[in-house]
Formats: sequence, C-alpha cells, structure tokens
Amino acid sequence: MNLDACIARACEPVPGLVRGALALLPEGLLIGSVGEGNVFESEPLARSAARCLAQAPPLDQARAQPFVEHVFVSPYELVVILRGQRYPQLALALTCNNGPNLTFVLSLSRMALHSIEATADLALWEL
Repeated sequence: MNLDACIARACEPVPGLVRGALALLPEGLLIGSVGEGNVFESEPLARSAARCLAQAPPLDQARAQPFVEHVFVSPYELVVILRGQRYPQLALALTCNNGPNLTFVLSLSRMALHSIEATADLALWEL
C-alpha cells in the first residue's frame, strides 16, 4: 500500500476532514497527503506544521514528551498539527470543517497519526 493510501485509511474516521498532509521535520517536506485538491494545495499545511513545531522540544528529546500538538480554530475550519510519538520527525497536519466537536477531532487525529506510524513503510525516509 502506498503512503497516500495509508494516510487516507488512517484519517478516514476524522470527522469533517477536508485535507491532510504528512511532513518530515524540521524541513517541512511533504511526503504524503489526503483529501480534496492536489498535492500543491497540501503543501502549505506541511510548511505550517514545520513552522509550528520548530519551537517544540528538539527531536532527540521529543520521545520523552507524550505529544506535541497545535490546534487552530476559526469560524470555518479547525486545523490540527501533531508531532509523531514513535517518529518525532513526522508531523501530521489536518484541516477539518468546524462542524464536529473539537475534542472528537483531536482524539481521532491522534489515533490517525498513531496508525500511520504503526502501518506506513517509512524506510524510504530513513525513519
């Protein structure tokens, strides 16, 4: 299964998902995406994840952190940015419409990232 299919399957339960991006840190390199539009429309999510997580604990200390995440709420959408637990070099950024409950979106986003880390073949990126 390719990485985009793995991301799509993991993010399927996230309510109101519009678009998602899986990125490598600290560069913000987009390695996979899901949702509406093409890969160029997911690139800003990857760059935003890199910028938001730049102030997170250094990668060598990140494994001690339970999770690092940012949530942005606007009148029209929710943006969730998560750093991986198993692979702190990974970041998942998701955009959802603002209809679903924030706690529900956040908990299912965490589960999606955990699923991606457990099932995706990330050897190509030396993870």
